[in-house]
Amino acid sequence: MKIAVITSLAGPGSVAGGVWEVVVNQVTALRETGHEVTVVAGWLGEAPPSHLRGFPVTLVPVRPVVKPMGLRLLVGRGWKQAVLGSLVDADLAHVHVCRDFLSLNAVQTASHSRVPVVAQPHGMLQEPRNFIFKAFDRCFTRPTLRRVSRFLTITDAEVPQLSSFGIATVGHTTIHNSAAAPSRAWGPPPGRPRLLFASRLHPRKQVMVFAQAVMRLRALGHDVQGVVAGSDEGDLSALRKFCAESPDQQGIQYVGELSREELDEQLSQATAFVFPSRHEPFGLILVEALAIGTPVVSTTETPLRHIISQADAARFAEPTVEAITESLSGLLGDPARQTALSENGRRLYHKRWTKDVMVQNLTGLYVDVIQRNLAEETEFRGQSAPRRASPSALRPRRSRPSMDEFQA
Repeated sequence: MKIAVITSLAGPGSVAGGVWEVVVNQVTALRETGHEVTVVAGWLGEAPPSHLRGFPVTLVPVRPVVKPMGLRLLVGRGWKQAVLGSLVDADLAHVHVCRDFLSLNAVQTASHSRVPVVAQPHGMLQEPRNFIFKAFDRCFTRPTLRRVSRFLTITDAEVPQLSSFGIATVGHTTIHNSAAAPSRAWGPPPGRPRLLFASRLHPRKQVMVFAQAVMRLRALGHDVQGVVAGSDEGDLSALRKFCAESPDQQGIQYVGELSREELDEQLSQATAFVFPSRHEPFGLILVEALAIGTPVVSTTETPLRHIISQADAARFAEPTVEAITESLSGLLGDPARQTALSENGRRLYHKRWTKDVMVQNLTGLYVDVIQRNLAEETEFRGQSAPRRASPSALRPRRSRPSMDEFQA
């Protein structure tokens, strides 16, 4: 198949968040299994590179135009042309819809080009409270999403969001994100226990809960070292202020944003990975920690809690300083429990979140959407040929992929 993958931002740095990591994992796996994938993304900067993370990508320089909208309203000269270029002969467009102008424009462009669209909203269709976002949704988001052929959800918790937008009848398929095979493996680290927080320093991620929990553990007599890794998205100044005003200034180390290899190394050396985030859409970093085997302590608001709890692969606590502290205290004093969580986490990763599992589910979804789209167009036209003239379905030397071909 030829697949056009479109996402609003690829960088620079971690500005694109976990969405870009999902794109990278999907594109890499699809390319390795022989599919032709073109990638279009925005770039907040000049002179964007031609390749990222080992594959070619068309990057369009973009910029925000309305400050209250932030990254939701980016524009870039050449965006539509780049999207149209990716759609030439495409069997399907996979658009990572971040409830923003660029991705929604890509859905419209693909729909007008009569290319079926799979939209992946990444848990970003919550009901807005801001008047500006409500107006944006009513005028742009809602009518655009009705053009989607199928929604790809990452957890079942997203389904009510689709219903609230009045688009539940479009249909959805839940496919969990995958994590790349890790370059390191966890083993009980020698010496001083290390607790790791690795995520964007956004208020929702609750780095301050982590910092306060580390200090309480030290006050209780645990000789732990807290390590914070991630780009600043609002909480770095509060973290630095807290550490500077604490009588114990040796308990927390901020190491900044990490590369993929550096993150794997930190995870492999941590006694536990702590993820106190609230209202998390998925939490790919949790899966990455489980893949390495790092013992995990997270919150009861993690959407993967049910799956992980069934496998006894992590500890969960309420998203408060007191609850996180208590959970960590119990884990620090139980090396056997740490080893059990590590083994269960790795086992769960290989069962549910490898790229092989993901690409099999993803390709099956694509085949189903393409075949349904062709059947609907054939029925609409009352003849054997679909009305879309450009894509590969009509090329004489290439036929549409069948489920048998996919399984082979």
